[in-house]
Amino acid sequence: MAVKKRLIVVGDGASGITLANKTRMLTNNNDVEIVLIGNNSTHFLKEDGAQIAVGLKNYKSSIKQSEFLLNFGISYIHDEVIRIDAANKSVSIRSGKAYDYDFLALALGGKVFPEGLPGYVGEAKHFHDLQHAQELKEYVDQFKGGSIVIGSTPQSRMNPYLMYEFAFLIRELIANKKLDGATKFHFIPPRNDYAAVESLDDRLMSLGFEVHSDFDVSGISSKNKEIQSSDGKTVRYDLLVLSPPSSPEEVLVTSGLVGENGLVSVDKSKLSLKGYRDVYAIGECNDAPVLKCIGSSLYQAGYLAKMLAHKMSGAYYESNYDGSSISSILVGNGKSVTTFSNYARSPVVSEGSFTDHILNMTSTETYFSAAIRGVF
Repeated sequence: MAVKKRLIVVGDGASGITLANKTRMLTNNNDVEIVLIGNNSTHFLKEDGAQIAVGLKNYKSSIKQSEFLLNFGISYIHDEVIRIDAANKSVSIRSGKAYDYDFLALALGGKVFPEGLPGYVGEAKHFHDLQHAQELKEYVDQFKGGSIVIGSTPQSRMNPYLMYEFAFLIRELIANKKLDGATKFHFIPPRNDYAAVESLDDRLMSLGFEVHSDFDVSGISSKNKEIQSSDGKTVRYDLLVLSPPSSPEEVLVTSGLVGENGLVSVDKSKLSLKGYRDVYAIGECNDAPVLKCIGSSLYQAGYLAKMLAHKMSGAYYESNYDGSSISSILVGNGKSVTTFSNYARSPVVSEGSFTDHILNMTSTETYFSAAIRGVF
């Protein structure tokens, strides 16, 4: 009689829930036990943050109870993992229990760490979580003119294309409010090689944005209301929207699983940890050279679910993760653009049809009803 295998998934965000759901769909409950460990009672679709901040989407449609999103046959433990012993194939949780595993998947995206940028706290706004998206909406609603600065910071794990989406949407909102003449727009592009942003920068400039492509954000002066770069340049702001720095989850650090860049080192084609068999990392916490976005997380979860299902059934699986990633954003005036890339194809921004725009507008419903449940 075959011994029942146990898969433990650490992290109940998009990557973790999708992986657990997809693996459950591909395995027999009598042969494989799936344990998901996390302490998020609710699940917020971060890709909706920009639209919530400009009043385009009601936040209530972007949040669900985490337990509601799980397929039948998954053991969900509401707790925090405080130790990962990869050598002995065990994880310990805060309540004092320990669990052995046959396979372990790390899906801990990381934490927002605004303290990582001098002056960020109390000055810069973001829409990375529901609370801050709602707070930003209040500032946007009260804005009557001035200088708006939007951009990305070093060490941020936020999808950089979402900053572009916010820029396009607030530009449209300002125009609708007839505040064009009283508003100056500034944009600081991401400094990541994988972000194909030149065409988006050109589009922003055509809308009146000053794009600071060589601006390396180093700090914020609340006294002068200025954002500062490492080489001494400054840009004044009245409303400052910056993607916050991120930091790795503490358990990954204390368990010795992250490098100097704060990410878990993986084989980019297998998503397995270097030096450990049967341990994997997906989503925002790994160092695979792909865009940190929901599209990457879903592709990685889908690949790993198929691979683990084969492994746990004793079957050979020869496919690799090809680096697939997709991100789609609104750019105003009833239009959307999409970027797709993989390890063999550099990201290119392509403009979609009106049908693509409608699909983008309804993506929240698709995400919660099908994508995170492993249907795709």
